[in-house]
Amino acid sequence: MTIQRAKNREFPNVIVLWPHTATGGAEHLRRLLYNGITRAQNHCTVIVIGQNRMNGPPFALTE
Repeated sequence: MTIQRAKNREFPNVIVLWPHTATGGAEHLRRLLYNGITRAQNHCTVIVIGQNRMNGPPFALTE
């Protein structure tokens, strides 16, 4: 299920697949990740796909 389809729903366990094709501004990406993580009631796992994705938004702090 996409993050948009899960709006206003909660699940016991959530896996967020963060693809290399996720695009948008830093704020947009941060909100998408926040929305995915907050769907979890008990546990959330984030799997990041693609090289150097952890060095950019929403995972790295930007100034």
